[in-house]
Amino acid sequence: MKEYLHSHALALGLAIVVGIVTVMPMILAPISLGADYKGIHYLPLNDEDIYLARIHEILDGHYSVTSPFLYDYKDAAMLWPPINEWLYALPAFLFGLSAVVVASKFLLPAGLFFLIYLLSRKLLGEEDKLAEVCAIAAGLVATLGIVFVDYTYMAWFFAGKEHAPVMWTRLVNPITGGVELFAFVTLLWFIWERKRPYAFVAAGFLLALMIGYYFAFGMGLATLGVLFFIALLRKEFAVAREFAYVGVISLLLDAWIWYNVLFSIGGEEGKALAMRNGMFFTHELVLNKALFLATTFVALCYLYTYVYKNNKQFLRSWLFIFALLGASWLAFNQQVITGRQIWYHHFVQYTVPLSMLSVIAASYFTLRFSMPRLLRFGMLGIIVVSLAYGVSCIGSYVRDIPLWFAGDQRYGDLMAWLNENAPEDCVVLDVQNEEFLARAIPAYTACNTYFSAVTYAGIPEERLVHNFLLRMVLDGTHKTQALEYLRMHSEDVRADFYPDWNAMFGHDATPWIEGRMQALESEYQTFAEVPLKEQMQKYRVDYVISTEELTPKLIGSLNATKLDSAGVYRIYTLEK
Repeated sequence: MKEYLHSHALALGLAIVVGIVTVMPMILAPISLGADYKGIHYLPLNDEDIYLARIHEILDGHYSVTSPFLYDYKDAAMLWPPINEWLYALPAFLFGLSAVVVASKFLLPAGLFFLIYLLSRKLLGEEDKLAEVCAIAAGLVATLGIVFVDYTYMAWFFAGKEHAPVMWTRLVNPITGGVELFAFVTLLWFIWERKRPYAFVAAGFLLALMIGYYFAFGMGLATLGVLFFIALLRKEFAVAREFAYVGVISLLLDAWIWYNVLFSIGGEEGKALAMRNGMFFTHELVLNKALFLATTFVALCYLYTYVYKNNKQFLRSWLFIFALLGASWLAFNQQVITGRQIWYHHFVQYTVPLSMLSVIAASYFTLRFSMPRLLRFGMLGIIVVSLAYGVSCIGSYVRDIPLWFAGDQRYGDLMAWLNENAPEDCVVLDVQNEEFLARAIPAYTACNTYFSAVTYAGIPEERLVHNFLLRMVLDGTHKTQALEYLRMHSEDVRADFYPDWNAMFGHDATPWIEGRMQALESEYQTFAEVPLKEQMQKYRVDYVISTEELTPKLIGSLNATKLDSAGVYRIYTLEK
């Protein structure tokens, strides 16, 4: 162990640096607010509040996380297991969720860097100092510098228009899947090299665990499949057999999950549910520019080194990086054969770091003897630029403080009141229907919300319609103005009723929205005739909250009583 630590001392030190860089914004942002900080975390990346709510749902005792926002569907069938959320929840039972969230933003990016470094060292040769420099460069650019391939973002960055935190600081995914994937690929390398006799057992368990995030699992399965195929072509049947064992172990461990998923998405109703969860039925080919450039570069390096220069060293490493690139293409394009695709855009989270690793490995194999000085300077440049960019990301929180972080603290008093006074699993209806608040309540308390736009897990259609029409009533919409209201809120219609993710993100043609709005307008005519309290209490509601005093008319309609105030919120209860 002492020798191992000594041989990787520099990388371990840099792993600590990576962890410090990634965790500092979450620490500094609350400190900068001082006494104005009310406990609402600095979570700047998309949907982190959703993941926080899903973890909190486990801590509340709802272990399958089928409905973290709406109370009425806690016992619904589980479509996909919340394995990665459990990886946060388990230590949170002991140390508290806030401590685990902060620690994860240090430990997981640091661990990812070290895993990428370690895999690179295995591919390049552990005793070579130049290989160590290249491995460090691969680890740093794939963690801190992963955005370098996004030329649009980089243009905004240099123009001073945008400065985002490191992608790997996002809660749960893709970071958990990234750590699992690179640990899994390292185990596949051990099998490929025949150096660890039972690596296939650990790899099988890890692949089974990776099912918690489809894109990590898909990338891992594709890598396993390509390596298995290469081993068969080379008649390395012992290696192929161990790769097959990995798949069998994973399949056996996850059999109950696959049965549940296949059962859930069967028939027309299941097909609709699958599409709302990101599936498309298509055979369309996908071309990714970054992957194409990486594949071309690696292929040219191989032709120059292995064919033209007749340098036969590192053949197994060459084959392995070609397998990584081939698996990336397979992940993007398996739908050409299967006809089923799940939002391929998310695969770039893993194909980009794998491509970066492959390009650096190919550069090492090509230049280590002919131009070692150029290689060293190039890798040192990558290291310096990646570290510099990562350090600059520490200050990304500064712009967010006046934009939203300071303002979000207004929710803190309400969260504290609910945690102190509300019964477990209570339901809160927000008259103003703030979407952030709808996410924050289950993320910071044991309560649920009445309204939520996070419905893609399979909330019944009738509940979506009910909630939307109830919002229209609370907004004071007259029956004759219903269609006008719906057209003014067409993006809300899209967010609640999208048939697939192209529709959700606005990438589709929009005739379906007009038809949906006309159907809602028709249903509203009947809905608005029913007394408001009766409609509202069709589903559980414990508290009604508002940033303004409810009007006497609304209080009378609901038979509501003001219970208390918490910060900017007035809290009401309804008579049964």
